[in-house]
Amino acid sequence: SGPSAKAGIAVANDLTAPEKGGYAVLTMSRSYGVEFMTDSDGDGKLDTWAGGGSSYHPAWLRLTREGTAYTAYARTDGGAWQRIGTATVPSATGGGLDAGMVASAVDLDDPGRTTTAVFDSFSTTD
Repeated sequence: SGPSAKAGIAVANDLTAPEKGGYAVLTMSRSYGVEFMTDSDGDGKLDTWAGGGSSYHPAWLRLTREGTAYTAYARTDGGAWQRIGTATVPSATGGGLDAGMVASAVDLDDPGRTTTAVFDSFSTTD
């Protein structure tokens, strides 16, 4: 798929309604490497970004939350965890958040384009 295609993990108050805020996404893209994005003002739109560098596969991604602070980590298979960034998301509420896997072709010039991602060892902990 396209150079901006990405796949990874997302956490939100409600993944079916990101406009409710409390939203963070950690992905690996083909052209931009690891990307950590959050909704810092609670309007349901991703407005912060950290990351970059080379893309590598397989990529291991970890997203943690303490209160309203999310911290993103990534590593190569068997490598050490590298901190990508930390961001405060004031709209992140207490328990009951949704977590899931995401993939996007991100191709505005070709809206019919698709992408494929393979996920392995997905887990959540309290």
